[in-house]
Amino acid sequence: MNRARSPRLALFVLCAFFIAVAAATALPAAAPANPGDFLWTLPLDPTLDVDTLSDCARGPDGGVYVCGTLGSPAAADIWVAKYSPAGIEEWTRVWPGFDGLNDYAYGIAVDRDGNAFICGSTGRLPDSRDSVLLKFDAGGVMQYASIIDPMGLRDGADAIALDSAGNVYVTGWSETLATASDAYTARFSPTDGSLVWTSWYSGPADDFTWGLAVTAAGTSYAAGETGTADGSTDALLVKTTAGGLQAWAQRWNGPAGRNDDWESVVIGRSERVYVAGDSDYFGACDASIARYSKAGTLLWSRAWTTSGSGKDFTEDLAVDRRGDAWVATFSELASGFTRGALIKWSKTGVRRFARTIGSAAAPARLNAVTIDAGGSVYVGGSIDNTGAGGWNLLAAKYTPGGTRTWLSWLDAGGDDAIRELILGGSTSLYACGRLDGGNRAVLARIER
Repeated sequence: MNRARSPRLALFVLCAFFIAVAAATALPAAAPANPGDFLWTLPLDPTLDVDTLSDCARGPDGGVYVCGTLGSPAAADIWVAKYSPAGIEEWTRVWPGFDGLNDYAYGIAVDRDGNAFICGSTGRLPDSRDSVLLKFDAGGVMQYASIIDPMGLRDGADAIALDSAGNVYVTGWSETLATASDAYTARFSPTDGSLVWTSWYSGPADDFTWGLAVTAAGTSYAAGETGTADGSTDALLVKTTAGGLQAWAQRWNGPAGRNDDWESVVIGRSERVYVAGDSDYFGACDASIARYSKAGTLLWSRAWTTSGSGKDFTEDLAVDRRGDAWVATFSELASGFTRGALIKWSKTGVRRFARTIGSAAAPARLNAVTIDAGGSVYVGGSIDNTGAGGWNLLAAKYTPGGTRTWLSWLDAGGDDAIRELILGGSTSLYACGRLDGGNRAVLARIER
């Protein structure tokens, strides 16, 4: 149900001390470095029980910023850290929240001055959560914590992005009734964290947005899902102008008319918008992709499915300079093993190829994809190829034509996975992920 809302914004400038975190020790790879070599691997924050890395970003000086959640499940805090290109910890900060309850970081963005902005959620009352925006300067000094508490119930900010002027945008959800949630996109002043505007999407049931892309001029596209009257979900894409007006909202009902969502959104040339996610197909699942014009017209939609009754899941999306889309997926095959796939779609929706990694003897998953200026494509994930029953860090590089030039893996102990990839300089690739099945975060540098 649509209704007028007046979100309350509380601005908190915290000058409290931060909890010191033990520095991780870099583990250098053997020299000389070859393409695909893991140059160093940093197990972040090894002294704490739970250490989840949610997102990473590269700063203007080449440093790598990471954010996540640490502490026990009963008392989680937000943490953010910066590392030099050589893997040296420059600073780490922990934000314990306001009421000593659970706090979670979901996304990070870094501006041209090295300021880091983190979005997430913070516990306020035993059964209440608020969306939160934190800012740290380039030296790790906290500037503010801004809260969005629209209806006093449960809220979360799931993704963050900046425009060319440094304005801050977040997207997420807010529980507006005891049984319903609405999706929102909000813009903040980067200087003091004040709320500039909030734009809402309210469908007939629960609505969530967790993917966000913003143009240089401040037009935003939020991707997620919206509930339907029959209890299923449609994929959702919402466009909001730089002034906070909702330009349009497009629902996508997949071929089976069941549960669909968009998980990733990328803005291509001429403001063509690409979205990728999952589509339920009578107990199976297809990895889906679509392309929209900036006016909201659906140009095409496609699905990737393996043969048989397997399930295919979208994990990440990247778009190259030609307008071709690359999707990182993994499939749970009917034969019983997991296989990763990198799928290339042309800008007109033609599937060029699918390159798979994994077999029954060495199951694999792909979780991340990125593209460099020359068009080379990099994927990250995990592979169980040692016979010891544990997942290892996995990275690979492909040419624009789909030829694999290298594949590399690292057994860091336990169940490990790369979750995010960012480019660094002309020869480096930074991988963010998890160790020990998710109980420790990892940052690695890989030779391209």
